[in-house]
Amino acid sequence: MTSPAQTSPAPRVADAKPNQPRSVSEEHVSNTTLDLLFPDASAGSWKRALRAAVLRATGVARVLETVELERSNGTAGDRFMARLLKRFGIAWTIARGTPASIPRTGGTIVIANHPFGAAEGMILHELVRAERPDTRTMAAYQLRVVPELQSEFIFVDAVNKPDAKRANLRPMADTVRWLEAGGTLVLFPAGAISQHSFREGMVVDPVWYPLLAGLVRRCRPTVVPTFVHGSNSLLFRTIGYALPKLSTLLLAREILNKRGRTINISIGEPVSADRLLALGSDQAITAELRARTYQMAP
Repeated sequence: MTSPAQTSPAPRVADAKPNQPRSVSEEHVSNTTLDLLFPDASAGSWKRALRAAVLRATGVARVLETVELERSNGTAGDRFMARLLKRFGIAWTIARGTPASIPRTGGTIVIANHPFGAAEGMILHELVRAERPDTRTMAAYQLRVVPELQSEFIFVDAVNKPDAKRANLRPMADTVRWLEAGGTLVLFPAGAISQHSFREGMVVDPVWYPLLAGLVRRCRPTVVPTFVHGSNSLLFRTIGYALPKLSTLLLAREILNKRGRTINISIGEPVSADRLLALGSDQAITAELRARTYQMAP
């Protein structure tokens, strides 16, 4: 199966009217690492100029320009993720399984490993939404500056800042309501990008958050494991291993270096909430779903 970025029609969703800036530019980037490096980058300061230079050097500015170009050229109703994938030159294909494994109705969570940090979010959102127009994807709060994402994404703070728990109360409540109403959620349970594990001898996610098991227990959704094949560059993984906060600055380049690549996606069999809850503990539920995901690894 080839990417529907070129062929699939766009399902209707409610138009969002967020109170967000009309353009996505460097002025609207909220990056924890940058904020730590340049906490007082006020207008006219040398830190502001240096911050802009860092955005250019790391590819963030180019990614923002690409997003803004697609926003300005887009047609109302078109799938924004599909258009962005095409603009970035990223294709995808189904390597194993079938999208038919995604239930057509009822609360559903589609989970995946997190090897890239951005490309797989766009791909999984597009793939799942082609089957279920009632799809929302949980993503990092930094992406909320893109108005087109407001109605299709749920933004959370996964950086573990002091006020993150309080800031996440509303998006967590929105997530529960969405699933209980029968909607579909794309979720990356690690909440962080995969890194090489010397113990396992491969690139794997860090420990998965207990959120997934909590949603299964609370909302009783069907869960569909998927596996995204591939990994980020050796440079990214090396810096991420030594200086994980600094590696976030390189995420933009990891989007740009995927141009011309086709990313393989494997889709597993759906697992009912009853089957998962029969395992007992949240730890057992999480371990089972993680195992089912990595069983699809080559």
